Amino acid sequence: MKYLNILSPIFVGVIAFLTISVDHIWRDKRTNVYNRIKKILIASIIIAVFINVIIAVNNESMIKNLNTTISNLTQKVATLENQNNILSILNRMASYISNDYESLSKKYPNGYYLFATNKYTIIPSNTDSAKNFTLDWENCKVNKITDSFLHIILKSFTYLPKNIKIEDLNIILERKVGTTADGIFMNHIGLFVELLDERKDELVYVIGFKMVEKIPEKRELDQKVKIFKEFAGIKGALISAFDTNISEYITMKNFILTSGWKVVDN
Repeated sequence: MKYLNILSPIFVGVIAFLTISVDHIWRDKRTNVYNRIKKILIASIIIAVFINVIIAVNNESMIKNLNTTISNLTQKVATLENQNNILSILNRMASYISNDYESLSKKYPNGYYLFATNKYTIIPSNTDSAKNFTLDWENCKVNKITDSFLHIILKSFTYLPKNIKIEDLNIILERKVGTTADGIFMNHIGLFVELLDERKDELVYVIGFKMVEKIPEKRELDQKVKIFKEFAGIKGALISAFDTNISEYITMKNFILTSGWKVVDN
């Protein structure tokens, strides 16, 4: 096929040259010889066109095969990168659990979910520790990461004692270890999301629950959080502080918990 790619245009050029030459040189165009030569040249043109069609189809197929091969190789490279990232983040998570398991239990005595995540994978730990809560952790995801902020989505969360369900809960965290987002309290038990560790696009964060003595009545939000919310296109109502103590059997949707609140009701 490689030789056909080279010879085909030469073949077409030779036939065209012969056709023009025969018409120009042959004086008596009524002879049988002339007619036979013309028929041969016409047949040759048809053959040449057919060969070029085959070559074009084959080239298109080769291009498709090449694109498929490139795509497969790209996926394999991404898979290898993912595997390396997963190994890295698993090592960090194991280290974090062994070193700080007790401190996390003390900080969030009503239960917690520990997550490690990169841009491909979320790895949960201790997901059965919160007896009063259920969390659809398989659909938790880090939706956007910048140098200053990250956006986490909790698809479905339920507080069992009051049958309070929260869907599509957006979490905005300043990208600073120790920063915490909150705002929802159930019988004075607060839901907190805390960033524990971050390296490049690899994050470790905890979703934890603990009792609070006082629920803030009024807080002001850092302007940088508002700017990131608009930039990331995050939809939903920002929650300064919401207490569900008097509510039950309700479903809340599209709320935003965030870090960056400043208490103003001391």
